[in-house]
Amino acid sequence: MVAYGCEGLGYIITGSFLVTMATKMPTLNGFSAYCWVAVGLAALPSYIVWAYLAHRWVTFLHLWRLTFCKRLVCCYR
Repeated sequence: MVAYGCEGLGYIITGSFLVTMATKMPTLNGFSAYCWVAVGLAALPSYIVWAYLAHRWVTFLHLWRLTFCKRLVCCYR
């Protein structure tokens, strides 16, 4: 529950008001429309690395096991 709250504060609130925060900063005022482009470009290397690792180490059986375990946890709360 604490992790979920921290995610909400750190990711969702920041993401919701990213353009507004950039508009309020004098150095980024003219570039506030491009904030999400910058976020996407910054996240691109992460996607490439995770796609490589998933292709190398994750098999269908791993994904099935993880999905099954997640369903067990969700059903027995």
